[in-house]
Amino acid sequence: MARLRSVTCDKVMETLTLEWEIEELALTDAATEAVSQAEKMLTEAGLLARIVDVRVGDLDTSTEIDDLLGYAEIAIVLGVSRQRAAQLAKKHKDFPGPVATLAGRPLYSPASIARFAERWERKTGRPSAA
Repeated sequence: MARLRSVTCDKVMETLTLEWEIEELALTDAATEAVSQAEKMLTEAGLLARIVDVRVGDLDTSTEIDDLLGYAEIAIVLGVSRQRAAQLAKKHKDFPGPVATLAGRPLYSPASIARFAERWERKTGRPSAA
């Protein structure tokens, strides 16, 4: 069962925050349901928006899975495009593995991305054709 607990709109930051209470056994199932409900709500309202952040917490134990990074956030950390961040995740041998997957999208811990950023030797320009 999903129940919308609160809606907050920040006009300056152009963000809409939806807080759901969802009874699921697994946090990933709850997160998937929240994304599904939010996408449905945005579509029905005719809003052109995208979900950029999902945070999940267990109300019984107050344990949170918080601040996970997707490709858009990784791109900001690394100073690259979102597409380049996805390419690095898929092809770079030292890129960390995801800690979770939500709706088919991998999510990474900020600490593992920070460690990668420290070690990553960024090369400018396109690789030469071999």
